[in-house]
Amino acid sequence: SASYDGTNWVLGAATGIDGTVIGATTPAAGSFTTADIDGGTIDGTVIGGTTPAAGTFTDAASDSLTVNGNAYPSDGALSNRNIILNGAMQVAQYGTSVTAAGTSAYSTADRYKFQTNLNTDSVLSQAEDGPDGFDRSFKLTVGTGATPITSDFGRLYYRVEGYDIDQFALGSVASEAVTLSFWVKSSVAGTYGVKFAGDGLGAYTASYTVDVINTWEHKSVTIPAGVWTTYNGSTTNGIGFQIAWDLGEGPDRSNAVGYDATEASGDMGLTGAVKILATTGATWQITGVQLELGDTATPFEHRGFGQELALCHRYARTYPINRLSMCPEGSLGDNTQAGIQYAPMRATPTSTNITVPSIVVNGSAAAYGTFLVVPSSTTDAAVLAQGITASAYGASVLLTTGIVFLDAEL
Repeated sequence: SASYDGTNWVLGAATGIDGTVIGATTPAAGSFTTADIDGGTIDGTVIGGTTPAAGTFTDAASDSLTVNGNAYPSDGALSNRNIILNGAMQVAQYGTSVTAAGTSAYSTADRYKFQTNLNTDSVLSQAEDGPDGFDRSFKLTVGTGATPITSDFGRLYYRVEGYDIDQFALGSVASEAVTLSFWVKSSVAGTYGVKFAGDGLGAYTASYTVDVINTWEHKSVTIPAGVWTTYNGSTTNGIGFQIAWDLGEGPDRSNAVGYDATEASGDMGLTGAVKILATTGATWQITGVQLELGDTATPFEHRGFGQELALCHRYARTYPINRLSMCPEGSLGDNTQAGIQYAPMRATPTSTNITVPSIVVNGSAAAYGTFLVVPSSTTDAAVLAQGITASAYGASVLLTTGIVFLDAEL
């Protein structure tokens, strides 16, 4: 038996631990790794044969931790772990459906872009479908399948801003382990590729397997610590890190699993992987995307919709032009201007008219020629309405019911 007096364990003189004879209070020699104590107390709490029968612990150390069967972080913070924005695919400012008819990058769910040169006329959509805990996903429906050859490309990619990846320590032997996890559902089973790259040479290729068709499955891949020793990417507001899911990369753009310091960031495929764009009518869906520090995929970090939308506004947003008071210029006042402000965006955005506003001069509708929104910084833009047919000099001029789209995406 044994008791603890607040400073030392008190054990019988003839007791042994790991075969080492000990004295009244301390081992006479050697060290021990295990001890079986049949009775006694710790901090006044009665203990059983090997574990406390009651009471609490104030300190504990473990290399891994699970709570209710869920793995918890092996490194880094407990909150704000997910570097990915819109991982649950809830925000779709670009629209909920589009046909990818050319080689341009197309978007539905914010922050994700699809691009291919295979002319499959595939449909991209924000689907109202997901695994338990998710009600939206990005969905690809292949039109006319086309097998990728040579340097063809087909991928869904996400670009992480440089400010957000400093914690990865990429480009040194001290580079941290990084884990990507996501839910995927596909009509074609097999091994697929996912690529991690900076904005220059150096990339890591990984794989995941769809085991059962048309079924949501959770996948994770980890870039081991100390692997990413050559890094080319922004550490400010440029492209810091890219993730690309291989949907149809040609042989010249595909590589084996592992890290290659000479691999180009534009090569986003896995050699021998499923190229789903080759299959007419095939579907592929993804949601619950999480990128975090450490070698353990932890439960998806859900954020409120309002918070997710506000975070996405750094890269893209709609802006309403409604009852905006304009200042007439010139002797006739046929040209007018005003200024608008918005929350800081990643860079000076481009502007696209979604709905051209109407113009009202002294309370009456009027015609005009040109409407422009010209961003001048990450927070400000000039609004111009030109060629007003009615004289607006000295009049009250309002623009109403217009919408513009500001885009500062990577």
